[in-house]
Amino acid sequence: MTTAYLVKFLLWLKLTKTFGLNTSKLKAGKAFFLSILGKYVPGKITLLLVRIDAYRGYSKKKVALATAVEFIAGLASAGILVLVALTLAPEQVPPYVRWVAGISAIIMILLLYPPVLKKFVNFGLLLLKREPIDEFPPYRLLLRFIVAYILPGLLGGFAFFMVLNSFSPVGFDYYLTITGIYYSAALIGLAAIFAPSGIGVREGVLFLILPAFIPKPTVIVGAIAMRLIATAVELFLAGIFVLIERI
Repeated sequence: MTTAYLVKFLLWLKLTKTFGLNTSKLKAGKAFFLSILGKYVPGKITLLLVRIDAYRGYSKKKVALATAVEFIAGLASAGILVLVALTLAPEQVPPYVRWVAGISAIIMILLLYPPVLKKFVNFGLLLLKREPIDEFPPYRLLLRFIVAYILPGLLGGFAFFMVLNSFSPVGFDYYLTITGIYYSAALIGLAAIFAPSGIGVREGVLFLILPAFIPKPTVIVGAIAMRLIATAVELFLAGIFVLIERI
């Protein structure tokens, strides 16, 4: 799981460099991992506020735009993983799950259409009482980062797969299916703005779907363990970068 977060951080460095947000890796790491902790505040908007504050001296519009590209690329890559999982899902998975997950993935991919994405970002800036963005990154740039964000998605899914395997044997042929279901639950949890980081919502979706082909006790313990592991990794990396940056 740590590797997945570090890959995301490297992608953030590449993204910020593309938008001219150049700073030291330590300062960037502090900003990145502290902003991740902002998702535990209901409303999800705290993530952007923390990042804007951390990049003082730079254009707030550029920080917002880079964050939006990262956010949408992450959502779209998760949507792709979900679509792949749907094609490989075992027959035990209920049809309504396939429909809900598939529609959610398609919606996330449609958000990449530049005019739609522009309205989405400017709506967020409106909530922050900031001026709207006129210029937007080219579609080719978005696609490049979408493909790149599939890698940390696969790593995160593998982490969850290994957690489940530590409690009960699960065949590797279920790896992509489990990864897709994991990110389906994450997308649904993200939509639940009332739940900090989708706590309870994501786990509820996993409890509903995975027992179709994995023992229910394994799913319950594995989902809770995965939440604890992810939170611990986020706190650890944020603490490390804050400490090193101060030193």
